[in-house]
Amino acid sequence: MTTDIQTVEAPATPRAHLTSQTEIASLFKQVVKDQGLSEPVQGKDYLRVEAWQFLGSLNGVTSVLVETERIEGGWKAVSEARRESDGQTVGAGHAICTREERRWARADDYAVLSMAQTRATSKALKSCLGHLATLSGYATTPLEEMPTEGFGDASRAQSPPVATVKPAVQADAVRVITAKQGGLIKARTGAKRLGDLWLAQTVHRLTQSSDPLPDFGGDWKAAKAWVEIQLETFPSEFMDSILEEIGNAPAKTSGTPAATLDARARRDGLDGRWGD
Repeated sequence: MTTDIQTVEAPATPRAHLTSQTEIASLFKQVVKDQGLSEPVQGKDYLRVEAWQFLGSLNGVTSVLVETERIEGGWKAVSEARRESDGQTVGAGHAICTREERRWARADDYAVLSMAQTRATSKALKSCLGHLATLSGYATTPLEEMPTEGFGDASRAQSPPVATVKPAVQADAVRVITAKQGGLIKARTGAKRLGDLWLAQTVHRLTQSSDPLPDFGGDWKAAKAWVEIQLETFPSEFMDSILEEIGNAPAKTSGTPAATLDARARRDGLDGRWGD
């Protein structure tokens, strides 16, 4: 099947586009968190199909099932992501579900077909909106395609039965900073007038993210929004490093004495360095 894929329309300038996409990512992450539309696997959060559908609605895109086909041991499904304004195809997703997968080995035929369709739906929306999932701090592989024990031979060999895997155990794999600790980072950065662009670059470098840092084009508002999203999942193991980098960075003004800064932190409930 040949699919004529069009591009999703963007605002007139790259800066306007980035600002718009960052605002959507911030709203999206809050709703996913409030509604429990993601699940942690091996320390990363993966989105449920409902989250992908919501992300599509925020961008005027919906997923349409266009084909199902019985294959050996299961089903194949194809979905298209279509722009709601004019019906143009802006993405596509092909997915299968077979009884070779452990969790579907004894499943009814309708359940295997339904999962193939669910996976195709998520993949179609991911194909055109995956960058927003990344900007929001989520993995782009749809949750329904993830083995419960995650990828990797070692994890598969040592993982407990599916029924005993608890999200809370997996979520502890990466400990993130508290809201107060994030506030302390922003307070110390602001006190030295280092700016949100500097903080974005530092956060990205310390976490050694495989995703490229967005090109903010000097737009501090877009950088600020990006930083706020990233600090919500910033690993606590890097807290010492980022405070040290802030302390060593030359201030753009005379700065604020450390004693005064710590006094303000205590006043604001940050309890000095860690904010616990």
